[in-house]
Amino acid sequence: SPEACPQPESLLHPLLDCLATVASLGGPDGQACAQSGPSPTVLQLLARLPFRYFSEPSLRRLLFPAVIACTLHNLPHLNILAEDLSPRMIVAFLDSIATASGADDGQQMTVDESARVLQLTVPQSQIGEIRQFYSDFLCAPAAAGATASSDSGSAGTAAEITAGVPVLANG
Repeated sequence: SPEACPQPESLLHPLLDCLATVASLGGPDGQACAQSGPSPTVLQLLARLPFRYFSEPSLRRLLFPAVIACTLHNLPHLNILAEDLSPRMIVAFLDSIATASGADDGQQMTVDESARVLQLTVPQSQIGEIRQFYSDFLCAPAAAGATASSDSGSAGTAAEITAGVPVLANG
């Protein structure tokens, strides 16, 4: 019967919270769950959710913590995400929550599971640092310097590592 079948969103929303929590707390191993398995992977599916998840504030607060948790400080995952979703949308989301947290206009999120996950994934004290990671990715040269010097033995900066990786602007 139709009553026995849950609506897809009633399953998706808790899964987004769960994914954000696992990826945030599990470090690289937690992030790996988003990119393992057959294609399309969970990470690719996140970028392909219906438009309303990118436009409606309440759905953005569900989606973007999961996206951030799966890609933060993980350039291979961010490169995969950038094939379908511009990281500019992540920067815009971070700007919106930084602005909302600084304003006392009654539009603060209610304390619910999504707010808890958002705070876990994007702690207020780290919004600037997290935003900088995605901004650096956007500013990385698209073609020059693919063979960045690594004489110092370090892995290089985000800009050096992502040199030569195309950044798609879908929005």
